[in-house]
Amino acid sequence: MAANLNNNVIINILKTAGAVARAEFGLICYGSNDVVFATGVHKVYESIAAARADTELAASTQAAAAAEAFFAQPLHPPRFMVCEVDDEAGGGELEDSLDAAFAAQPFYCLCLQSRAILQIVTADTWVASAYVQQFAQSSDAAFLAGTPGATNVGDAVNTAATNRTMVLYHATDTEELTVALAAAFFVVDPDVGTTTLARQTATGTYTANDITDTEKANILGVNGNVYLPELGNDIIFPGTMGGGDFCDQTLSADWFSARAKERIVQDLQDKAALKTKVPYTQQGMQDLAANVVSVQDQGERVSVGHFVPDSSTLTVPKLEDISSAVRASRAYTFAASSILANGIQTVTVNITVLDA
Repeated sequence: MAANLNNNVIINILKTAGAVARAEFGLICYGSNDVVFATGVHKVYESIAAARADTELAASTQAAAAAEAFFAQPLHPPRFMVCEVDDEAGGGELEDSLDAAFAAQPFYCLCLQSRAILQIVTADTWVASAYVQQFAQSSDAAFLAGTPGATNVGDAVNTAATNRTMVLYHATDTEELTVALAAAFFVVDPDVGTTTLARQTATGTYTANDITDTEKANILGVNGNVYLPELGNDIIFPGTMGGGDFCDQTLSADWFSARAKERIVQDLQDKAALKTKVPYTQQGMQDLAANVVSVQDQGERVSVGHFVPDSSTLTVPKLEDISSAVRASRAYTFAASSILANGIQTVTVNITVLDA
C-alpha cells in the first residue's frame, strides 16, 4: 500500500451511558396467598383480556377479582402485577416472598389478598424497608370498635408509624376495594401531576360501609380510612397512612428522592462513559447539584404540584470548608429542601346573609 497521511486525524466516537433504571410509581402488586405460577413468582398483565385468559390466575378467585377491580376503573395504570406470597401464620415467610417478587419486578404499591392483622403488620415492616406503599383492607371488629392494642389492625399500624401503610375499613372482605382505589390514585403519573387519595371512588359494585359516627371516629382516630357516601357519591376519606401522613405526601417525597438520585447517577455514569469526570471543584459541585435543582423545578410547576412554587432551597458547601480528608475520600454532601404543596380536603365557609 502506498504511503499516505490518512491517519493524521483520528476520530473516536464516545457515547453517553445507557439510561439508568427509573422508579415506576404506577405499578400495583397484588400479593396472593393462593395463586400458583408454574414459572416464576409473578406475572404482569396489560389488559383484562390477558388476565381473563390466564388459567393460573383464574384458579385464584380473589386474584382474578383483583384484576377485574383494577381494569374496571375508567382510568388505571397501564400494568397490573400479581405475585405469590407466603402466609405468615401458616409457617411461611411473607417478607421472603415479597423480596423475591420485588427482585423479579420492582413495584410501588402492595395490596394483599389477606385481611389478617399479622399479614398486614408484617407487610408494613417490609414496605417501610423497601420504600414503597401498602394499601390494606380490613373488616376487623376491633378496628371498628376502637379497641386499643395489637389486636386492632389500625392501632397496630398507627403505633408502628412507618407512614407506609394505608388501612381502609371495609366490611366486605371479598370486595377488592383497595385495588380499585389504588388504581384510581396511582394512575396519575407523578412526573406530570399529583392528586389525593381522598375522594377517590371505585367503579364497580362496591358497597359503601354502613357504620355509626362513633365507629367512624374510632377508625379515623388511629389514622384509618373509611369508604362512605358524600352527597351521593361513595368516596374514600381522608387518605392517610397509619402514621398520619397523607398518601400523596409519601408519594411526593418518594418521587423527589428517586428522580434526584436517578439524575445524579445518570450524570456520573455519562461522565465516565465520555471518559471525563465531575471534578471536585466548586464548579463541579454546583454542576452536580444542578441535577437536584431540575427535579425541584419540575416539582414546583403548578401543573405538577408536588411543591409550593419558589419554596425550594439548595445549599452547596464552599470548597474551602470541606476538609482534605473528605475530598480525598471523594464523598460529597449537600442539602436540598422543598415544601410539599399538599391539598385542601376539608372546607369551612362562613356565610353572612344581609337584608337589602
